Parts: sequence; C-alpha cells; structure tokens
Amino acid sequence: MQASVIMPCHNAGRWVVAALHSIEAQTLAPHEIIVINDRSSDDSVEQIQKSGVPVKLLHTDFGNAAAARNFGVDHATGDWIAFLDADDMWYPHHLEKAAGLLRGTNDVGYTAYDHYLYEGDEVLLTENRWPIDTPTSGLTHRDYMRCWNTYLKFATGPTLVRRDRFLEVGGFDPEQVRRHDFEMWLRVIYDHTWSYNPRPVSIYRADNAGSISRTSWANSEYYMLRALVKNQPAYGKLGLDPIIRATASRALSSALTDGDSEDLARVRSLAWPQLPAFRRLVFALAMVAPPLFRALNARRRAKLKRGRRESGSYIPLTEALAQPA
Repeated sequence: MQASVIMPCHNAGRWVVAALHSIEAQTLAPHEIIVINDRSSDDSVEQIQKSGVPVKLLHTDFGNAAAARNFGVDHATGDWIAFLDADDMWYPHHLEKAAGLLRGTNDVGYTAYDHYLYEGDEVLLTENRWPIDTPTSGLTHRDYMRCWNTYLKFATGPTLVRRDRFLEVGGFDPEQVRRHDFEMWLRVIYDHTWSYNPRPVSIYRADNAGSISRTSWANSEYYMLRALVKNQPAYGKLGLDPIIRATASRALSSALTDGDSEDLARVRSLAWPQLPAFRRLVFALAMVAPPLFRALNARRRAKLKRGRRESGSYIPLTEALAQPA
C-alpha cells in the first residue's frame, strides 16, 4: 500500500503541527503528505513550514474543504488516499493497522473507531458501539446500513479510500459543503466491499469552535440530511429511510435552535417531506414559539452532553498517544 495523506488546512495554525507530527510518527510511513492551504488568514503556512515534516504544500482559494481535498487527490501519486483534518491526530499505528487489514482484499475503503479530544487536552476513552467487535474485511454496503441502524451515529471515522475508486465515483461533491466525507463514503462502498477496525486509531478534536466543520450546527445537520437524501435512491430500501426521518427531525431542531431564518427555510424545504405527520405538528408548534423551543432544546442538549462525558474515562493527550496499539 502506498498511502497519500490528504490534509486540507483552513486557519488551523493552532493544531496543524500536532496533526503533522502524528503522521510523521506512523509505524508505517505514508507515501507522501499533501497539505492544501485553503484560504488561510492565520499563521497556518508558517506553522506547516516550521513543523519539520516534509510535505507537498498546495495553495487554493476555494474556501471549500471538499474542493480542496479533491485538488489534493488530483496531485496524489499513491494508490490509496488517507484523509486527516488539520485539527485531528492519528495514533501511531493507524496506517499499519489499515494496511494489514486491507492486504489481500478487494476492499475499496477502510474506516475505524476514534477517540474524542476536548479543549482541555483530555481524551475521552469510550468503547466501540458498532456491532462489529473485531477487525473485519469484506463488508458490504448492506452491512454498513445494518450497523448504522443498530447504532444511529454519524458513522465514518478515519478513512482510507482506494484512489481509483474515489476517482470513479467523482470524488467529493463540492456542493456538499459539510459532511462531504460521509456522502463520498456512501458512494464509494456501494456495491463494493470495505473494512472496519473497531479499535481506536485516531483522535477527533471535539468542541473546537474554530473548526470549519463545526462553526454551525444548523449547517452541519442540513448537509448531513442532504447527503442522505442524495443517496436515498440507492440505500432507501436498505434501512436508510428511518435514519433520514431521524436526521430530518434533528436538522429542523438545530435550525430552530442555532440557525437564522434563512437556515430554517432551507432546512424546512428539505426536511419537511421526510417527516411523519406527528413530527410536522410538533415542529409547526415549535415555530410558533421559537424561544421556548430553544430553551427546552438547550436543556436536552446539556443532558446529552453530560451523558456523553460520563460514558467513558478521560486521560491526558500525552498519555493517550503513548498507549500501545
């Protein structure tokens, strides 16, 4: 396996060096590291150059992570593409574990479990909740839907995709401004096989207000719903429809709580046809009294967040990175 690492970077000067050092520390070295500086106005470029990590640094003016990633893949020469955000990190064994699991298979993709890192540099250790408890290859898109229906969760962690398959499906959709990694994954694995590793191989930086993928929950939920609706013709009969209904409800809730009138109108046009009659009634009432709905939803979110934070143990980042594979 020759893995080209693709890392878009937009104003990630605070974190990009840690991300690059996590690539440099891999027990299986990547074929190349391609960083796409996409319209950064901070010291990202300076930090990349000072990191000491050899990279192919590209500059774009897309203001769009999907387009920046596509641009990076266009310049890649490896047969596999490994994606890493500039504010996240890999454990040292990530590429080695992926290569070992994919070796000798016809799989077109690999995804794995991840840990969460909070602002205080504490890593939340939780257990894999998917119904696959050992590293497994040869999974199908039907297996993916079975897993997701068992545990409803945004379901792509750190990914590798075979470059020829990525290009075959057209890469990332630039109109899918957020959640484009998930939307691409659905197209890549359809009628093909993939591998899953339930062991954590990366650290996902949560609660990061500066990340371009987390600046607006209303936006994120809208694009998650868009990704699902776009793939509904292929996956609808495999259990996607209940997930779409749940996502439509969540997207409207987020638009009412976090968005403005434009966000709400956009989400409503996409979500409303997916909702059952009862949910439409609930949201129609919520739109009559948005402040009350926001207050109730804020309490619900706080409770869910407490539950997540109590669902595992916390260790310092340095300790997490030193753990054995």
